[in-house]
Amino acid sequence: MEHIKIKNGFSLVELTIAMGISGILALTTVSFLNMQTKFNKDLQTKVGVTSLHSEISYFLQSSEGCKANIIGKNITSFPINLTSLNDSGATQIYSLNKIYGAERTQITSMQLTGFSSDITEGVKDIGYLTLNLSYTEGENTTSRPVKMLVAVEDQSGNDIVTDCLGAAPDPWVTAAGSIQTIAQLGIGVTAPTKAVET
Repeated sequence: MEHIKIKNGFSLVELTIAMGISGILALTTVSFLNMQTKFNKDLQTKVGVTSLHSEISYFLQSSEGCKANIIGKNITSFPINLTSLNDSGATQIYSLNKIYGAERTQITSMQLTGFSSDITEGVKDIGYLTLNLSYTEGENTTSRPVKMLVAVEDQSGNDIVTDCLGAAPDPWVTAAGSIQTIAQLGIGVTAPTKAVET
């Protein structure tokens, strides 16, 4: 009698090879997902900082924001530390170490760091005043400047900011000279980001 071998199922070698290939594919997928998650978190951080910085730049480049926070400052020596940015009614709009937006961005430092005079007009020097802002979101820290065109006068040996003249550069002014709002630019915010209560 002849025995017929019937093959049912897979051999141990075939199962081992299939499991190895499946393991390699699973490891590759998990590695890719971890890398994608880190990339998305980094991108979200950059968007949060950029959005808050744009809002602050726009606020300081407006006459209300500049006049409420910059006029009257003695800029004889730098750096000058600020703890908050207020509206004309002295209400804090932005302040240090508060958390802003869904991305949980914090302003960790606000320093007036320099004035470069471009024009002298009578007793006034006209130039750019730089405010450096430092932001923290998670473990990431970023510093970005805001430049404002101001007039400075010498008053009893002190350089005092006497007028806000505009922004440098002002991305919200078109070539025709008309001012655009952030909403018109499509950035998506028309009011300052509210601080998140912790």
